[in-house]
Amino acid sequence: MIPKDHALAEKSSLRFSDLDGESILIFSPIGFWKFVRDLMPRSKFIEQNERDKFSELISESNLLAFTSNKTIDRDGIPLNRVAIPIEDSSASVEYFLCCRIEFKKFFEKLFKSR
Repeated sequence: MIPKDHALAEKSSLRFSDLDGESILIFSPIGFWKFVRDLMPRSKFIEQNERDKFSELISESNLLAFTSNKTIDRDGIPLNRVAIPIEDSSASVEYFLCCRIEFKKFFEKLFKSR
């Protein structure tokens, strides 16, 4: 997610190399984006581990931040931001869930959330 007044905000897609050197806010409990540090060695990553504070910083700062299609579906895009897809194949991941059959009912919503 990029502030609407950022130089990259008009792009239809981005690559990690386009973002290298930017200061980026990351929600640290989500480990998926940790590999990005290697892809963007000149960037500064500002970690936030509380969801409410992370959301507040997105609303009140000009820091870039990562999001996902699932998060956008759930929370939308803040009014001061644009969400631009990253076209690098490494930005896309498929998660798998397995569990014991007796716990299937508990995880049913996750199994159906494709």
